[in-house]
Amino acid sequence: MNKTQFLKYLIVSICFLLIINKSYSQNDLNVNADSIKIYKLINESDYYLNNGEIDKAIELGKEAVEYTDSLNNPLYIIDAASNLGVIYYNSNDFDLGLELLEGALKIAKENNLKEQEIIVYTNIGVIYNLQSLSDKALEYYQMAKELSEEINDKDKLAASLSNISNVYGQLGKYDKATPLIFEALKIDEELGNNDRVANSLNNLGNIYYFQEDYEKSLEYYLKSYEMAKAASNVRYIAMPLANIGDAYMMLGDYDLALEYLNKALEIFNSLNDRTSVAALYDYYVNIYLEMNQLNKAKEYLNKQLEIYTEIENKEGMIGLYGNLGQINEKEGDYKAALNNYYKSLILARRAGGFEFLKSIYQSIYQIYNKQDEADSALKYVELYYAIKDSIFTIEKERNISALQTEFETKEKEQEIVLQNLELEKQKELLANQRLVIVLFGFILLMTVLFSIILSRQYLAKKKSNKLLKEHQKRITSSIEYASKIQGALLTPVEVLDELFKDSFVFYQPKDIVSGDFYWFYKKNNIVFIAAADCTGHGVPGAFMSVLGISLLNEIISRIDNPAPNQILDELKHEVIKALRQKGLKEEARDGIEISLCAIDASQKKIQFSGTKQFIYFVSNNEIKVMKGDRMPIGIHHVTDKPFSQCEFNFEDGDRLYLFTDGYIDQFSENDMKFSSGRFKKMISRIQDLDFKSQQNELFNQYKSWKGNQEQIDDILVVGLEL
Repeated sequence: MNKTQFLKYLIVSICFLLIINKSYSQNDLNVNADSIKIYKLINESDYYLNNGEIDKAIELGKEAVEYTDSLNNPLYIIDAASNLGVIYYNSNDFDLGLELLEGALKIAKENNLKEQEIIVYTNIGVIYNLQSLSDKALEYYQMAKELSEEINDKDKLAASLSNISNVYGQLGKYDKATPLIFEALKIDEELGNNDRVANSLNNLGNIYYFQEDYEKSLEYYLKSYEMAKAASNVRYIAMPLANIGDAYMMLGDYDLALEYLNKALEIFNSLNDRTSVAALYDYYVNIYLEMNQLNKAKEYLNKQLEIYTEIENKEGMIGLYGNLGQINEKEGDYKAALNNYYKSLILARRAGGFEFLKSIYQSIYQIYNKQDEADSALKYVELYYAIKDSIFTIEKERNISALQTEFETKEKEQEIVLQNLELEKQKELLANQRLVIVLFGFILLMTVLFSIILSRQYLAKKKSNKLLKEHQKRITSSIEYASKIQGALLTPVEVLDELFKDSFVFYQPKDIVSGDFYWFYKKNNIVFIAAADCTGHGVPGAFMSVLGISLLNEIISRIDNPAPNQILDELKHEVIKALRQKGLKEEARDGIEISLCAIDASQKKIQFSGTKQFIYFVSNNEIKVMKGDRMPIGIHHVTDKPFSQCEFNFEDGDRLYLFTDGYIDQFSENDMKFSSGRFKKMISRIQDLDFKSQQNELFNQYKSWKGNQEQIDDILVVGLEL
């Protein structure tokens, strides 16, 4: 399987991340004992991170954060938290890294520290990029770019342009990536930033590589390598070394390819950078596949599998399954090859990268072509050229036409064979005409007997089908009645009109009954409102929703002054008790994900607590995201930990949105998720509309996105004007 953008840009992203993180400027600080100690700890932790000593880096990073806790200086707090966040996600702990960086971002915004805000935006973008959440990565890189332009910081502007171009390159959108690279390169050359000039030259090499101009890509990789030799970060040397090795492989010079790859591997091993090591193993696998040394290829695949399993790298698994398929194919095991290619295809469709899909479609087409299955081969060669044309605009008619001709020729051959068989049958009938006449009486008798037997069977089958339809009708009626019961448990939507200025509930179950539910309750002049998603959908989800609604009603009625987090603590206890969950391995992880708000109109105050869900609060057309805890309502490895709660004020006209993940997770006809990024932008876009129009827009956008795709989950969105 050909190399993918993921491997090339993965290394670029990691290296670039460390450059942006070093942009702390001590010249802007008042030099005192505190600043000297803090930045000494930060620089030392950065040194150990670059040299692969992660544990030592974390230790020093934590020490810096703890030291800033005693100081009332937001700049120190942001820089220390950002530094530790970078260290965590370089050790593949993305959640902790993101948590620290989001905290740093909040402080930067509150104190109008725009330079630090740009740095944090960039590092958050890198986390999402490493997780292949391209939309989220672009969102944060774009915010870093816009803020860099606002404060006229050319250094950070070039960095942001380079990051945005990387994402477009990963997605195969070279028309968007290329001008951004040249724009960044021009700025970096003016600033004399050799590190990033080397990075941009490497990225230009990647563009030519994916257009299959390997000699031109090698030219830029070598320029990048020469520039990187003077770089302060050894990762910048390893990056072009790996790509030079890859280019030589594509040009057929395997000895030179291995020579450069070995140099790159030595550097990444010295840094204990397992993510980049796994990426490099993919190059080795491809070389040994080309050399037909299958055992060697399997050896590196096993090493790669160990790392990808450890760091949960799904995109890396795409290439892994593809390479396994190639080995199966070379061994002549086409069934196993197709099985691995289809595994790779499923993951690739979710990732959304064109290069992934192009390579896999080509591999599947070649298998079917070898097996002379022209119809299946035609399907995948069309998909292959459709993807390839969208990237390179290459003519495909001749290849498809040839396969179409082959397919039509085989159909005509089959028609001729059938015609010949029919002629033979007619001759045989003529030759045996006398025998047919003699046996006519006997056949007539047998026909009567068989007619009687078939008639009885038909009547029996008809009766059976009737019983089956009646049984199915009873089941459907029962489910429809269950839907009425569930509907009766849900608070009437009209109640919202009495409680709020304007509102809507967009509620669309996947099946007749739903695993999602909304819940309202007014107590002591405080309105409680929830949006919940139970495990599963249909009948199983509906049972959980009925349980959830009943327990919420029972809990809030017996607690005098309940707070949202207190209600969720009680709900978790009662659900575990009701489902008799013990935390056993083989036990189903049934539970509820819920957002719960308590709205005090007199105090203009909202309390929020949630489980694996978040809400949007819109004030002055600015959307704020309030996130809940990561543990669900149900059994969990941190069952004893209480739920947290946040509190914020509101003004008349502010808006609140609660929702489950059904809308966000819906796939389009192109197998792309709607995503939280698109959902947030849509909520922002419809703010000028009244709530009835907002509900209609949500419905229309959903129908347009889904197209002919099946609805994959229950959908619930609740909007309120406060």
